[in-house]
Amino acid sequence: MLNNFFILIIFFFYLSGIYSQDAVFTRFNSNPLYTSATLTGAFNGKYRVGTSIRRQWENIVEGSSYSTKTVFADTRFNFTKKDYFSLGIIFWDDISGANRLKLGSASGLLGISYAKHLYQNKFKEQNQYLVFGIQFGYGKRYFSTGNYIFGIQFDKSTQSVNPDIPNGEPILNSRFYPDINSGLMYYISNKQNSFYIGANIKHINKANISLLKTNDFRLYSLYSGIIGAEISLNKNISMLPSAIYNLQGPFRLLILGSSIRFRYFNEYNAFRIGAWAKLPNSLNGILLSEISFSTGFEYNRFEIGISYDITVSKLSNITGHRGAFELSLIYKWGDNPKNTPVNCPRF
Repeated sequence: MLNNFFILIIFFFYLSGIYSQDAVFTRFNSNPLYTSATLTGAFNGKYRVGTSIRRQWENIVEGSSYSTKTVFADTRFNFTKKDYFSLGIIFWDDISGANRLKLGSASGLLGISYAKHLYQNKFKEQNQYLVFGIQFGYGKRYFSTGNYIFGIQFDKSTQSVNPDIPNGEPILNSRFYPDINSGLMYYISNKQNSFYIGANIKHINKANISLLKTNDFRLYSLYSGIIGAEISLNKNISMLPSAIYNLQGPFRLLILGSSIRFRYFNEYNAFRIGAWAKLPNSLNGILLSEISFSTGFEYNRFEIGISYDITVSKLSNITGHRGAFELSLIYKWGDNPKNTPVNCPRF
């Protein structure tokens, strides 16, 4: 048991220390506040709440768990006649591990964004905005060893194991750290079509996240770029291509694809299907690691999205050809801020 324990200790610190990186959602458009600080308030309505969960690789080790969960809420309101100001909050938790040995990351962030109106054509049908966003709060890196017992915890006076005795290992159960993110986004939109492009920086302050008491390891800043559009094909059908590129330390990741939206009855009822490709870097350059197929439903102000990632890289031999499952739920209500000249892009 102890041999397995120390092997897993080395494995976890290998992943979380030298090669630390953020959890990734394939459905990045369904995780706006997790994806970018600029997406706080980027929706049609007054209030929005949402949640997502991603689970993967549960069969690599018996009893293993690899899951990421997010919960968020945001609202927007007028600042001037055409500008708007938004507030949001997000909590997320990412856990990986086997049996009783778990390594996790969690964060709670407050988000603020300001959308500056740049241009409106003479027919008042097309508008342009520049959005600045910032998030700040605290993160947590934590480690659980379950009920493992170390030799030093044997109490000679009672001739029994005493788990209350310190195990003598230089490992912290958890470390809290401040966290700051920021970004900038431009979008142009009308009622039928839109285009957006933006950049975001996470972990600007590069906090120490090491769980070794005597070590100092700084969290890599995450630089990301996002681009997307809605292209109307006719009154009821539109395409929504989008892509995100992440750069964090030695890691590179490109996710790109498109969904098709079929509207029925009215603007608030639609069905979506789509496909996405995930291309991380490797020792041999860029490779195709996963292909994701997604579907989604919009009913009035309620949205539900489901996707499944199919592993197509050599990792599929380890995962038993199983991929990752993602589920997202979003609910929006209320009217747009008064005098807001045009709808936000549809993501």
